[in-house]
Amino acid sequence: MAMTATYTTFAGMVVHQRKNGVDTELISDPLGSVVKTKDASGNETSRTEYWPYGEVQSSTGSNPTPFGFVGTLGYYRDLATRLYVRARYLRPDKGRWQTVDPLWPDETAYGYVNGNATTYVDPSGLWWINIIDCNTSERQRIIDVFNDRLNPANLAGYIGCLKDCNMNFGGSHTGAVGDCVADHLGRIGPGNGSFTVKCGKTGQAPCDKKNRCAFTFGNTITLCPGSLVKPSDGGKCGRLSCTLAHELIHLCHRTHNGDESPFRCVNQIPLCENSEPED
Repeated sequence: MAMTATYTTFAGMVVHQRKNGVDTELISDPLGSVVKTKDASGNETSRTEYWPYGEVQSSTGSNPTPFGFVGTLGYYRDLATRLYVRARYLRPDKGRWQTVDPLWPDETAYGYVNGNATTYVDPSGLWWINIIDCNTSERQRIIDVFNDRLNPANLAGYIGCLKDCNMNFGGSHTGAVGDCVADHLGRIGPGNGSFTVKCGKTGQAPCDKKNRCAFTFGNTITLCPGSLVKPSDGGKCGRLSCTLAHELIHLCHRTHNGDESPFRCVNQIPLCENSEPED
């Protein structure tokens, strides 16, 4: 008789397994690693601690699921020495990916989250982004946008258009906006010449002012709540990829007080014409 398992997710996280009629609840730490499991009666059936890159440091009981290190975000143990993470396999025993990043050389070949495994995760297996103050579903949507529509390989028209625009903020920055945006997208990660994406909250003054969709200050792009609502669900900010592309121009020191042509370059991204089509 074949064994079957069904899984329940909440806000993008795996929280429950039912396998052959046996229920298992997954309890995670802030990183998303399964640190406890419980049965249907609420009794603890396992407890696990991990080393920074996912090796088991200590454990009691038995976790009947394939989800352990960052398991609630989809890291899936299919062999004792590796985790399946969508695009690639992670080797906890080596602290690196098993195969070359498909985005190499824009990303390091085998490096995992730039050596910050206790703070950051990479649920796509492609690249990682410093995302703060976002829930799991918001984080995953932002990652998906960068992996898909804002992947440097998909932005030739956008980057090419921006190369005709020089920076003008404060008079101290020189070079093409296109080169700056391409550089940021190719080197995502704190301490690596890059930026942070933050989810703003209702009541945060800059977001409430004029019903902003997003704003950029320093090296942080803040997405206001409206920008995270899909147009198909009634959102008024257009596609998230178009909003982020617009803010990348601000990140590269271009303001609305000068030449507006860089912001028109967002229209060079497929489906971003006027930033209105639905997701």
